[in-house]
Amino acid sequence: ELPYLLAAGALAMLIINPIYSWIASRSNLKKIILYCYSFLILNLILFLLSWRTFGLGDSIWLGRIFYVWCNVYSFFVVSIFWVVIINLFRGDGATNVFGVIAAGGSLGAFLGSEISKQLASTFNESGIIFFTLISIIFLILSLLTGLILLKRFVSVEDIDKVAGGTSFDALKNLISSSQIRSIGLYMYLWTAMMTIHWVTSIDIVNAWSSD
Repeated sequence: ELPYLLAAGALAMLIINPIYSWIASRSNLKKIILYCYSFLILNLILFLLSWRTFGLGDSIWLGRIFYVWCNVYSFFVVSIFWVVIINLFRGDGATNVFGVIAAGGSLGAFLGSEISKQLASTFNESGIIFFTLISIIFLILSLLTGLILLKRFVSVEDIDKVAGGTSFDALKNLISSSQIRSIGLYMYLWTAMMTIHWVTSIDIVNAWSSD
């Protein structure tokens, strides 16, 4: 059912993105961070309550919903991070820090996958609850870090102004701007090919080894 779940994740992104754009267009950077991270933290708390309080830990549909949510979450949490960074570090000074920031992102991806691999054997009910609580703590730390950064860079021009625009500016720009259209096409092809590669690799590995 993996292809169907991935398709559901893509559909959810198409629905949620205009909603996010609408909220972002009417908010400044501080509110965007506050609203988005608070929403993600609330989601995790609701999943936690569903598992423990309402006894839905064995529900296949809750598992499917959580899988789709995780795909959407992974896109948005990275996007919001870059929204903050590109608005705070601008001009010539940005060239001095973006390499370090990108290296930090790569290091985080490596450590995240390595920690997940090491903890995989503990992914029983208690392990998942523990992992969720850790995720909530990290999201709270990310929220606080973002707000502290904004307070430190309060002198940056237009940082407190409402972003403006409309819900469908992203789609309009895909049509009107050749540069954004090229980037969008590249990202679509890269994601599509990596997804096909990933799904195909599962069958290859399963045929080669039972481990």
